[in-house]
Amino acid sequence: MMSIQPIDGWRFFVKSGKMDCVVDLEHGKCDCCVYAVEKILCSHVIAAGTYAGMHVSTLVCPVYSKLNFFAGYSENIYPCDGEQVEARTCFLLEEKCDLAR
Repeated sequence: MMSIQPIDGWRFFVKSGKMDCVVDLEHGKCDCCVYAVEKILCSHVIAAGTYAGMHVSTLVCPVYSKLNFFAGYSENIYPCDGEQVEARTCFLLEEKCDLAR
């Protein structure tokens, strides 16, 4: 269980069982350092962003965005020189991936 107290428009004090943190949504910082170092949302940032009425996807580092994910697979990927490639038949999935939306 977490409790969130606003400090100002962008900063929040998030009190949790393991660690209490100040979250700065404007500068992408949290006292636990997960958000700043790994660029992955920690539970404190998710709680503060949700409390502030922000959609969590707007807080994700652009490196981890759907556009970058799909751009990485938009072109053919070829094996390295000398690498053995096993011949296989690939079938398309019948259901569309939720990420494509």
